Amino acid sequence: MTKPSDPVLEIAGLNVTFGKAEAVSDVSLTLTRGRCLALVGESGSGKSVTARSVLGLAGPRAEVRADTLRVLGKDVLGLSARGLRDLRGPAVGLVLQDALVSLDPLRPVGREIGDALARHTKLTRAQRRAKVVELLTAAGVPRPEERAAQRSGELSGGLRQRALIASAIALDPPLLIADEPTTALDATVQEQILELLLGLKEAGTAVLLISHDLAVVGRIADDIAVMHHGRVVEHGPAARVLADPRADYTRRLIAAIPGDRPRGVPLSGPRLETAERTPPVAVPDEEIISATGLAKSYPGPNGVPRPVVRDVSFALRRGRTLGLVGESGSGKTTTARMVLGLVRPDAGEIRLAGRPWSALTEPERRPGRHRIGAIYQDPLGSFDPRHTVGRILADAVSGGRTTNPAKHRARIGELLDAVGLPSSVLDRRPLRLSGGQRQRVAIARALAPEPELLVCDEPVSALDVLVQAQVLDLLDEIQRTLGLACLFISHDLGVVQHVSDDVAVMADGAIVESGPAERVFTAPEHPYTRGLLAAAPRLTGA
Repeated sequence: MTKPSDPVLEIAGLNVTFGKAEAVSDVSLTLTRGRCLALVGESGSGKSVTARSVLGLAGPRAEVRADTLRVLGKDVLGLSARGLRDLRGPAVGLVLQDALVSLDPLRPVGREIGDALARHTKLTRAQRRAKVVELLTAAGVPRPEERAAQRSGELSGGLRQRALIASAIALDPPLLIADEPTTALDATVQEQILELLLGLKEAGTAVLLISHDLAVVGRIADDIAVMHHGRVVEHGPAARVLADPRADYTRRLIAAIPGDRPRGVPLSGPRLETAERTPPVAVPDEEIISATGLAKSYPGPNGVPRPVVRDVSFALRRGRTLGLVGESGSGKTTTARMVLGLVRPDAGEIRLAGRPWSALTEPERRPGRHRIGAIYQDPLGSFDPRHTVGRILADAVSGGRTTNPAKHRARIGELLDAVGLPSSVLDRRPLRLSGGQRQRVAIARALAPEPELLVCDEPVSALDVLVQAQVLDLLDEIQRTLGLACLFISHDLGVVQHVSDDVAVMADGAIVESGPAERVFTAPEHPYTRGLLAAAPRLTGA
């Protein structure tokens, strides 16, 4: 029988190997009730493997050894498969980053939460339905009765993540493991989730938080363990680690956060003086894209058209970046798809370099498609997994035509140099690349037809802070040397502030505020913008 003062989680000398590869080496951590321990570090540092080992989910090829690995006093390594299943849910709740994979696509989310209550509680069916609504409400899900009847594929990314959190806390587990729970969420929803986690912590739940977002970590964590190459390189109170980091690696993580760093100041590598940096290429001062009065509606659940974009207008000049920000469902991505010519507006017009664009038919638009490149949040989903990087880039360079193979090979070499990738990646498939490498390939593919405009839809939201810094610096350098215009869409206000010359803020399908980035971020005029900025976590300890 454990006492309230006993550790909920005890780890000593944890080692995890996959064959000959060592993923976790000699990790020791302790977590008690009502406290949050954050594991931070870049992708591949061993954070998630450490957390999954607690639940016996490190993987079938994993060899897990530890001097101590206990949850609520139970020896995890000594549990049977059934014992591990009994541990998950009632004793330990798990929230993963990819809610679409974690939730059953064939069942309504209310049914999924209700089934856990049916298995582990004596609540009646009516009580379970009420509890499901209560849990979804606590997780910040609007119209919970309606959402409970929907499947995961019918929900936005933010709603899916909140439904997954509701499922994880359904049985009031003493320990909650949250693996990147806010990565895909906009600032206001992220704030709701953090408030929820803080409330759980204050009620006595122990929280093991895995995150690459140090601003989020600083908001909720009591202690931080920094992992690098499978080892804990720094461990201590959160305020001390963020304000006075002692490990070089921790200092690199903190330095890579965009924060309030202005446009043009590098986030990764050595800090260059302005005179040392590549001067921007001279470009004509003209509009590359203009949107006037855009509107788009889609049928709602009841068949009634639901406005997604309403009377949106903006203009973007060559060599400049327009940041488009707003909550999930605000219309950002639909606006981007109209700019790309993938969605036809119901009303309004888009012009490319002063000429009609949205009004054209697809055959009429095709000769001008090379003028716009696109970079998405999930490059893996936009690549053919059967193709090598060489094939992906060759198709982008040639446009499907092999009229001049030698010229195409030379162009591919130029693209690899531009995005900082070695030629050795050409023979590899996307699944064998890291997240940062995949995003660099995506940038190379977007640059292949020599576009004049890049549309970047959440291009760094899935990347850890060091890789994010490298990709943002790369995009800035490419824009400076090529004179591209860039439409940059993100829910991360720190990233948008760092990359943008101008900002447009969207809410409920409309632009509620726009202007120079410095003015919008320092003196916002619209209440919605002020609310967004107030909700965004900031790294105040550093």
